[in-house]
Amino acid sequence: MSTRRHQPHKHQQPLATTVCATLFAGAIVAYMYFVCISVVHVVLQEEARQEVASLRSDIATLEREYIAAQHAVSERIAAEPGLIAVGEKVFLRRGGDSLVFAPAAP
Repeated sequence: MSTRRHQPHKHQQPLATTVCATLFAGAIVAYMYFVCISVVHVVLQEEARQEVASLRSDIATLEREYIAAQHAVSERIAAEPGLIAVGEKVFLRRGGDSLVFAPAAP
């Protein structure tokens, strides 16, 4: 009986090399893809921050214009004929001692 050594086929070694090279190339492509995606994400995040800052600035400007317009309307209404300036201000409490909420005398 002769002993035969089991030798790998000649096709198995180049196939394994091809598979390993393909997996290595795929890993490099995947790495480059994920690096590019993270750079794009950082750029978009910075653009979003700038847009938020711009919108907040616009809101502050609009609020300032609104308050100025409201103040102008209040001054115009206060200057109408028949309105007089109030001298002393009276403040009421919600407690039981207030004249407004006093119970009727029996």
